[in-house]
Amino acid sequence: MTRKKALADPVEAAPHRRQSTTFRLCYIGRMRRPLLLLFGTLFTGLAFADARLAADFATFLDWFPGRYDNALQVREQQRAGVSGDERNYRRHSIFRRVDLPAFGNVVFYAEQYRDGDPSKVYRQRIYVLTLDLERDAIRLRVHVPADSAALLGAYRDPALLAELKPSHTRVFAGCDVFWQRRGDRFEGSLEPGKCQFDSAAFGQRVQLEETLTLFEDALWFADRGVSMSGEYLFGMKGAEPAKALRARPLICGFAGDPGRWWTHDQGGEIQIDDDTRSATIRVQRLKSEDSDALTMSVTTSDGERGFASAGERRIALSVADQHFECGLDNADIYADDPNMDGRHSAPMD
Repeated sequence: MTRKKALADPVEAAPHRRQSTTFRLCYIGRMRRPLLLLFGTLFTGLAFADARLAADFATFLDWFPGRYDNALQVREQQRAGVSGDERNYRRHSIFRRVDLPAFGNVVFYAEQYRDGDPSKVYRQRIYVLTLDLERDAIRLRVHVPADSAALLGAYRDPALLAELKPSHTRVFAGCDVFWQRRGDRFEGSLEPGKCQFDSAAFGQRVQLEETLTLFEDALWFADRGVSMSGEYLFGMKGAEPAKALRARPLICGFAGDPGRWWTHDQGGEIQIDDDTRSATIRVQRLKSEDSDALTMSVTTSDGERGFASAGERRIALSVADQHFECGLDNADIYADDPNMDGRHSAPMD
Protein backbone atom coordinates (compact mmCIF):
# COMPACT_ATOMS: atom_id res chain seq x y z
CA MET A 1 0.00 0.00 0.00
CA THR A 2 2.81 2.35 0.90
CA ARG A 3 4.44 1.77 -2.50
CA LYS A 4 1.20 2.44 -4.32
CA LYS A 5 0.70 5.63 -2.36
CA ALA A 6 4.22 6.74 -3.14
CA LEU A 7 3.60 6.22 -6.84
CA ALA A 8 0.39 8.20 -6.63
CA ASP A 9 1.69 11.04 -4.54
CA PRO A 10 3.55 12.94 -7.29
CA VAL A 11 0.39 13.23 -9.36
CA GLU A 12 -1.74 14.26 -6.39
CA ALA A 13 0.89 16.78 -5.30
CA ALA A 14 1.04 18.36 -8.78
CA PRO A 15 -2.43 18.58 -10.30
CA HIS A 16 -1.07 20.15 -13.50
CA ARG A 17 0.87 16.95 -14.11
CA ARG A 18 -2.28 14.90 -13.75
CA GLN A 19 -3.98 17.10 -16.31
CA SER A 20 -1.07 16.66 -18.67
CA THR A 21 -1.10 12.89 -18.18
CA THR A 22 -4.87 12.78 -18.67
CA PHE A 23 -4.56 14.86 -21.86
CA ARG A 24 -1.97 12.49 -23.28
CA LEU A 25 -4.13 9.48 -22.52
CA CYS A 26 -7.14 11.10 -24.13
CA TYR A 27 -5.07 12.14 -27.13
CA ILE A 28 -3.75 8.64 -27.64
CA GLY A 29 -6.86 6.75 -26.69
CA ARG A 30 -9.84 8.80 -27.67
CA MET A 31 -8.27 10.70 -30.59
CA ARG A 32 -7.06 7.69 -32.55
CA ARG A 33 -10.10 7.69 -34.84
CA PRO A 34 -10.17 11.48 -35.30
CA LEU A 35 -6.46 11.33 -36.21
CA LEU A 36 -7.14 8.72 -38.84
CA LEU A 37 -9.99 10.81 -40.14
CA LEU A 38 -7.73 13.86 -40.18
CA PHE A 39 -5.01 12.12 -42.19
CA GLY A 40 -7.63 10.66 -44.47
CA THR A 41 -9.03 14.14 -45.07
CA LEU A 42 -5.55 15.49 -45.81
CA PHE A 43 -4.86 12.73 -48.32
CA THR A 44 -8.30 13.21 -49.87
CA GLY A 45 -7.64 16.96 -50.07
CA LEU A 46 -4.35 16.35 -51.83
CA ALA A 47 -6.03 13.97 -54.24
CA PHE A 48 -8.77 16.52 -54.85
CA ALA A 49 -6.16 19.23 -55.52
CA ASP A 50 -4.38 16.94 -57.97
CA ALA A 51 -7.67 16.13 -59.69
CA ARG A 52 -8.55 19.83 -59.94
CA LEU A 53 -5.14 20.65 -61.40
CA ALA A 54 -5.48 17.77 -63.86
CA ALA A 55 -8.91 19.09 -64.90
CA ASP A 56 -7.43 22.58 -65.34
CA PHE A 57 -4.67 21.06 -67.47
CA ALA A 58 -7.25 19.38 -69.71
CA THR A 59 -9.02 22.72 -70.17
CA PHE A 60 -5.72 24.47 -70.90
CA LEU A 61 -4.89 21.90 -73.58
CA ASP A 62 -8.33 22.43 -75.12
CA TRP A 63 -7.93 26.22 -75.27
CA PHE A 64 -4.25 26.74 -76.06
CA PRO A 65 -3.74 25.18 -79.55
CA GLY A 66 -4.44 27.21 -82.68
CA ARG A 67 -3.73 30.71 -84.01
CA TYR A 68 -4.03 34.11 -82.36
CA ASP A 69 -3.77 37.57 -83.94
CA ASN A 70 -4.16 41.08 -82.48
CA ALA A 71 -4.98 42.77 -85.82
CA LEU A 72 -8.20 44.22 -84.43
CA GLN A 73 -6.43 45.78 -81.46
CA VAL A 74 -3.76 47.35 -83.70
CA ARG A 75 -6.42 48.77 -86.01
CA GLU A 76 -8.40 50.22 -83.09
CA GLN A 77 -5.26 51.78 -81.60
CA GLN A 78 -4.43 53.39 -84.95
CA ARG A 79 -7.93 54.84 -85.24
CA ALA A 80 -7.75 56.13 -81.67
CA GLY A 81 -4.45 57.90 -82.40
CA VAL A 82 -2.41 55.91 -79.88
CA SER A 83 1.22 57.00 -80.15
CA GLY A 84 3.80 54.73 -81.69
CA ASP A 85 5.55 54.05 -78.38
CA GLU A 86 2.30 53.02 -76.72
CA ARG A 87 0.86 51.12 -79.68
CA ASN A 88 1.17 47.35 -79.85
CA TYR A 89 2.76 45.85 -82.91
CA ARG A 90 0.82 43.20 -84.75
CA ARG A 91 1.78 39.65 -83.91
CA HIS A 92 0.44 36.34 -85.21
CA SER A 93 1.03 33.30 -83.00
CA ILE A 94 0.64 29.64 -83.96
CA PHE A 95 0.70 26.79 -81.44
CA ARG A 96 0.36 23.19 -82.54
CA ARG A 97 0.63 20.08 -80.41
CA VAL A 98 3.18 17.66 -81.84
CA ASP A 99 4.43 14.17 -81.09
CA LEU A 100 7.97 14.48 -79.72
CA PRO A 101 8.23 11.85 -76.95
CA ALA A 102 11.94 12.58 -76.41
CA PHE A 103 10.86 15.96 -75.01
CA GLY A 104 7.83 14.81 -73.03
CA ASN A 105 4.22 13.72 -73.18
CA VAL A 106 2.71 17.13 -73.94
CA VAL A 107 4.70 19.10 -76.49
CA PHE A 108 3.87 22.08 -78.71
CA TYR A 109 5.61 23.72 -81.63
CA ALA A 110 5.29 27.52 -81.59
CA GLU A 111 5.89 29.94 -84.45
CA GLN A 112 5.21 33.69 -84.32
CA TYR A 113 5.52 36.47 -86.90
CA ARG A 114 5.01 40.23 -87.08
CA ASP A 115 2.90 42.66 -89.10
CA GLY A 116 0.67 39.97 -90.60
CA ASP A 117 3.64 38.88 -92.70
CA PRO A 118 4.62 35.17 -92.49
CA SER A 119 8.11 36.03 -93.75
CA LYS A 120 8.76 38.09 -90.58
CA VAL A 121 9.09 35.19 -88.16
CA TYR A 122 10.59 36.37 -84.89
CA ARG A 123 10.17 33.32 -82.67
CA GLN A 124 10.20 29.52 -83.00
CA ARG A 125 10.07 27.38 -79.89
CA ILE A 126 9.33 23.94 -78.51
CA TYR A 127 7.09 24.04 -75.44
CA VAL A 128 6.97 21.12 -72.99
CA LEU A 129 4.09 21.19 -70.51
CA THR A 130 3.90 19.30 -67.22
CA LEU A 131 2.04 19.56 -63.92
CA ASP A 132 3.96 21.11 -61.04
CA LEU A 133 2.15 19.87 -57.92
CA GLU A 134 4.33 21.83 -55.50
CA ARG A 135 3.46 25.12 -57.22
CA ASP A 136 -0.10 24.03 -57.97
CA ALA A 137 0.56 25.13 -61.54
CA ILE A 138 1.06 24.07 -65.13
CA ARG A 139 4.75 24.42 -65.98
CA LEU A 140 5.70 25.41 -69.54
CA ARG A 141 9.36 24.81 -70.31
CA VAL A 142 10.77 26.62 -73.34
CA HIS A 143 13.25 24.92 -75.67
CA VAL A 144 15.04 27.16 -78.18
CA PRO A 145 16.08 25.22 -81.33
CA ALA A 146 19.67 25.67 -82.46
CA ASP A 147 18.61 25.58 -86.14
CA SER A 148 15.26 27.36 -86.26
CA ALA A 149 15.40 27.87 -90.03
CA ALA A 150 15.22 24.12 -90.61
CA LEU A 151 11.93 24.00 -88.67
CA LEU A 152 10.20 26.92 -90.38
CA GLY A 153 6.59 26.00 -91.10
CA ALA A 154 6.63 22.91 -88.87
CA TYR A 155 3.12 23.80 -87.64
CA ARG A 156 2.02 23.05 -91.21
CA ASP A 157 4.28 20.03 -91.66
CA PRO A 158 5.22 18.41 -88.31
CA ALA A 159 7.44 15.94 -90.18
CA LEU A 160 10.07 18.71 -90.14
CA LEU A 161 10.44 17.98 -86.41
CA ALA A 162 11.05 14.25 -86.83
CA GLU A 163 14.81 14.39 -86.18
CA LEU A 164 14.69 17.04 -83.47
CA LYS A 165 16.12 16.04 -80.09
CA PRO A 166 16.42 17.90 -76.79
CA SER A 167 20.18 18.09 -77.39
CA HIS A 168 19.41 20.21 -80.49
CA THR A 169 17.80 22.87 -78.29
CA ARG A 170 18.72 25.12 -75.40
CA VAL A 171 16.77 25.66 -72.19
CA PHE A 172 17.41 28.85 -70.24
CA ALA A 173 17.30 28.43 -66.47
CA GLY A 174 14.62 30.46 -64.77
CA CYS A 175 12.59 30.95 -67.96
CA ASP A 176 9.79 28.44 -67.33
CA VAL A 177 6.28 29.89 -67.44
CA PHE A 178 3.89 28.89 -64.66
CA TRP A 179 0.16 28.89 -65.44
CA GLN A 180 -2.67 28.86 -62.93
CA ARG A 181 -6.39 29.03 -63.50
CA ARG A 182 -8.17 32.14 -62.28
CA GLY A 183 -11.89 31.85 -62.97
CA ASP A 184 -12.52 32.24 -66.71
CA ARG A 185 -8.82 32.47 -67.60
CA PHE A 186 -5.33 31.08 -67.09
CA GLU A 187 -2.60 33.45 -65.94
CA GLY A 188 1.00 32.66 -66.79
CA SER A 189 4.18 34.32 -65.59
CA LEU A 190 7.91 33.94 -65.17
CA GLU A 191 9.57 33.95 -61.79
CA PRO A 192 10.41 37.63 -61.28
CA GLY A 193 14.04 38.41 -62.05
CA LYS A 194 14.98 34.81 -62.83
CA CYS A 195 14.87 34.68 -66.66
CA GLN A 196 18.23 36.10 -67.77
CA PHE A 197 20.45 35.25 -70.72
CA ASP A 198 23.31 36.61 -72.80
CA SER A 199 22.02 38.12 -76.05
CA ALA A 200 24.26 38.18 -79.12
CA ALA A 201 21.81 40.54 -80.84
CA PHE A 202 22.10 43.16 -78.06
CA GLY A 203 25.65 42.36 -76.98
CA GLN A 204 24.71 42.20 -73.31
CA ARG A 205 22.88 40.22 -70.69
CA VAL A 206 19.10 40.51 -70.98
CA GLN A 207 16.32 39.99 -68.46
CA LEU A 208 12.93 38.88 -69.76
CA GLU A 209 9.72 40.07 -68.12
CA GLU A 210 6.57 38.28 -69.19
CA THR A 211 2.99 37.73 -68.14
CA LEU A 212 0.35 36.02 -70.26
CA THR A 213 -3.39 35.50 -70.01
CA LEU A 214 -5.21 32.71 -71.84
CA PHE A 215 -8.97 32.85 -72.38
CA GLU A 216 -11.09 30.38 -74.30
CA ASP A 217 -10.90 32.61 -77.40
CA ALA A 218 -8.01 34.99 -76.74
CA LEU A 219 -4.39 35.19 -75.60
CA TRP A 220 -2.88 38.34 -74.11
CA PHE A 221 0.87 38.98 -74.12
CA ALA A 222 2.78 41.41 -71.91
CA ASP A 223 6.45 40.76 -72.56
CA ARG A 224 9.57 42.86 -72.80
CA GLY A 225 13.32 42.47 -72.61
CA VAL A 226 15.33 44.86 -70.50
CA SER A 227 19.01 45.31 -69.67
CA MET A 228 20.29 44.38 -66.25
CA SER A 229 19.93 48.06 -65.33
CA GLY A 230 16.27 48.05 -66.44
CA GLU A 231 16.68 49.81 -69.78
CA TYR A 232 14.10 48.83 -72.43
CA LEU A 233 15.51 46.66 -75.22
CA PHE A 234 12.63 44.94 -77.02
CA GLY A 235 9.00 43.87 -76.81
CA MET A 236 6.01 45.77 -75.49
CA LYS A 237 6.55 49.44 -74.68
CA GLY A 238 3.08 50.57 -73.59
CA ALA A 239 1.00 49.55 -70.61
CA GLU A 240 -1.64 47.63 -72.59
CA PRO A 241 -0.82 44.00 -73.37
CA ALA A 242 -1.10 42.64 -76.90
CA LYS A 243 -4.66 41.29 -77.02
CA ALA A 244 -4.69 38.56 -79.65
CA LEU A 245 -7.95 36.86 -80.59
CA ARG A 246 -8.36 33.25 -81.68
CA ALA A 247 -8.31 33.01 -85.48
CA ARG A 248 -10.57 30.68 -87.44
CA PRO A 249 -9.64 29.42 -90.92
CA LEU A 250 -11.55 30.59 -93.99
CA ILE A 251 -11.67 29.42 -97.59
CA CYS A 252 -12.32 32.26 -100.05
CA GLY A 253 -12.85 32.65 -103.76
CA PHE A 254 -15.19 33.86 -106.49
CA ALA A 255 -18.78 32.94 -107.17
CA GLY A 256 -18.73 29.57 -108.91
CA ASP A 257 -15.11 29.04 -107.82
CA PRO A 258 -15.27 29.51 -104.05
CA GLY A 259 -12.45 27.27 -102.75
CA ARG A 260 -9.28 28.87 -104.04
CA TRP A 261 -7.62 30.72 -101.16
CA TRP A 262 -6.95 30.08 -97.47
CA THR A 263 -7.00 32.89 -94.92
CA HIS A 264 -8.23 33.53 -91.37
CA ASP A 265 -10.80 35.79 -89.75
CA GLN A 266 -8.50 37.97 -87.61
CA GLY A 267 -7.32 40.43 -90.23
CA GLY A 268 -6.41 37.77 -92.78
CA GLU A 269 -5.60 39.17 -96.24
CA ILE A 270 -5.59 37.68 -99.71
CA GLN A 271 -4.01 39.29 -102.75
CA ILE A 272 -5.75 38.10 -105.92
CA ASP A 273 -3.95 38.76 -109.16
CA ASP A 274 -4.76 36.71 -112.23
CA ASP A 275 -5.43 37.40 -115.93
CA THR A 276 -8.88 38.84 -115.37
CA ARG A 277 -9.10 40.04 -111.76
CA SER A 278 -6.95 41.91 -109.27
CA ALA A 279 -8.05 42.73 -105.74
CA THR A 280 -7.14 42.61 -102.06
CA ILE A 281 -9.57 40.93 -99.64
CA ARG A 282 -9.40 41.48 -95.92
CA VAL A 283 -11.56 39.60 -93.40
CA GLN A 284 -12.15 40.43 -89.74
CA ARG A 285 -14.41 38.78 -87.20
CA LEU A 286 -16.23 41.21 -84.90
CA LYS A 287 -17.61 39.55 -81.80
CA SER A 288 -19.34 41.13 -78.81
CA GLU A 289 -21.83 40.07 -76.18
CA ASP A 290 -24.69 40.98 -78.54
CA SER A 291 -23.41 39.90 -81.96
CA ASP A 292 -20.94 37.77 -83.87
CA ALA A 293 -20.26 38.68 -87.49
CA LEU A 294 -17.70 38.45 -90.26
CA THR A 295 -16.71 41.63 -92.05
CA MET A 296 -15.06 41.76 -95.46
CA SER A 297 -13.43 44.62 -97.31
CA VAL A 298 -12.36 44.42 -100.95
CA THR A 299 -10.16 46.87 -102.85
CA THR A 300 -9.69 46.34 -106.59
CA SER A 301 -6.69 47.38 -108.66
CA ASP A 302 -8.85 50.21 -110.05
CA GLY A 303 -9.32 51.61 -106.57
CA GLU A 304 -12.93 50.51 -106.16
CA ARG A 305 -13.83 49.50 -102.64
CA GLY A 306 -16.57 47.51 -100.97
CA PHE A 307 -17.45 46.50 -97.43
CA ALA A 308 -19.90 43.95 -96.07
CA SER A 309 -20.90 42.41 -92.75
CA ALA A 310 -22.75 39.13 -92.45
CA GLY A 311 -23.25 36.05 -90.27
CA GLU A 312 -20.48 34.40 -88.35
CA ARG A 313 -19.76 31.57 -90.84
CA ARG A 314 -20.05 32.98 -94.37
CA ILE A 315 -19.81 36.34 -96.11
CA ALA A 316 -20.07 37.56 -99.70
CA LEU A 317 -19.47 40.88 -101.46
CA SER A 318 -19.72 42.21 -105.01
CA VAL A 319 -17.35 44.95 -106.19
CA ALA A 320 -16.95 46.14 -109.80
CA ASP A 321 -18.99 43.22 -111.13
CA GLN A 322 -16.79 40.76 -109.23
CA HIS A 323 -18.38 38.54 -106.59
CA PHE A 324 -16.17 37.46 -103.66
CA GLU A 325 -17.10 35.08 -100.86
CA CYS A 326 -15.51 33.46 -97.82
CA GLY A 327 -16.71 30.73 -95.45
CA LEU A 328 -15.47 28.57 -92.61
CA ASP A 329 -16.21 25.28 -94.41
CA ASN A 330 -14.33 23.16 -91.83
CA ALA A 331 -10.94 24.32 -93.09
CA ASP A 332 -7.75 23.25 -91.29
CA ILE A 333 -6.39 26.01 -89.04
CA TYR A 334 -2.81 24.97 -89.85
CA ALA A 335 -3.26 24.47 -93.62
CA ASP A 336 -2.21 27.86 -94.93
CA ASP A 337 -0.53 27.56 -98.31
CA PRO A 338 3.26 27.00 -98.20
CA ASN A 339 3.66 29.31 -101.22
CA MET A 340 2.55 32.42 -99.33
CA ASP A 341 4.31 35.56 -100.48
CA GLY A 342 4.42 38.04 -97.60
CA ARG A 343 0.90 38.72 -96.36
CA HIS A 344 -0.68 37.25 -99.46
CA SER A 345 -2.00 33.72 -99.88
CA ALA A 346 -1.32 31.85 -103.07
CA PRO A 347 -4.20 30.00 -104.82
CA MET A 348 -4.99 26.60 -103.38
CA ASP A 349 -4.91 23.56 -105.65
